[in-house]
Amino acid sequence: MTNDRTYAGARWSGEHRAGHTESWFLKANEPSGQRAIWLKWTLFQSARDGRGEPGNARQGSAIAETWAVAFTRGGPQVAVKSSAPATSARISATELDVRMDASRLTPRIARGTIDSGGRAIAVDLSIDARGGPFAAYSDGLMNGRFPTQKVASPLADARISGIARVDGVVWTLEGWPGMVGHNWGPRHTPLYAWVHCNAWNEDVDLVVECMSGRSRVGPLLAPLGTIATVRVGAADLRMNTLASIARNRATVSPHRYTLRAYGDGASLEGEVIGDPSHTVGLYYPNPDGPPTHCLNTKLARATFELRTAAGVTRATSDACALEVGTLDPTHGVRMVL
Repeated sequence: MTNDRTYAGARWSGEHRAGHTESWFLKANEPSGQRAIWLKWTLFQSARDGRGEPGNARQGSAIAETWAVAFTRGGPQVAVKSSAPATSARISATELDVRMDASRLTPRIARGTIDSGGRAIAVDLSIDARGGPFAAYSDGLMNGRFPTQKVASPLADARISGIARVDGVVWTLEGWPGMVGHNWGPRHTPLYAWVHCNAWNEDVDLVVECMSGRSRVGPLLAPLGTIATVRVGAADLRMNTLASIARNRATVSPHRYTLRAYGDGASLEGEVIGDPSHTVGLYYPNPDGPPTHCLNTKLARATFELRTAAGVTRATSDACALEVGTLDPTHGVRMVL
């Protein structure tokens, strides 16, 4: 398992004059698709030229935030967040080790309690990683200046076990399919969709991660770019080179994502649909402008078809992650945090 700075270590230095946002996150899905847990550790530093709108941070200051959402199909979605000065956080620059506000994330455990608004989510989880990491882009793009927001999954596939207490109700996780991700940059991509799935209705050994976004180039927005990485059995198929991006196609709306992606002699076609009743609206502050609205569900329904030289793999899921980020506030989702 690779777990070096390229994928897991902190990029934040405290000296980002243009601002900086960086997050590590864990998601785990009940195999039946009835429940899911999502945890997030964030460093945020606003811009120092007066343009930033961080909400709960001074211009140029930095904060550490811990987030948690418990998703339940047909039931209430519980969302909590806490904030503290970034100086109180302890985060490794060389490996996956994040400590914020008495919560911790490493390659093996996720622990802590997050409470706000009279609600609380506490977790004591063990992580069993399977296989290596995913990087959203090829090496040239991951190490270059564009796109500005970088995305990686240090633990692209894992099984999560342990206890979560959601407003005092105990959830027992026994080998729930999950993952750990990491993203960083000077701002959130103005329009994006991120999808990850490793919990399927069929008996398939498959991990799918896709992302589409319109990055800012000066005052303009670039056309929608799309990448995908697929693990089928022991093979990783990367559809994220410049040649792939030129061919890949996707559509993004608040509750639906479709894509066609190509690379490594394979093709992937998929559709992901999120139910508004299982979607939580989250404000993601930007260092240099208005906040991004993140429309977050871990209970989306998905259909994928993977074609390789070995044949066709078709898979469906009721436990797919779908996050849509937008600056357009007319999406109709209630913002809760």
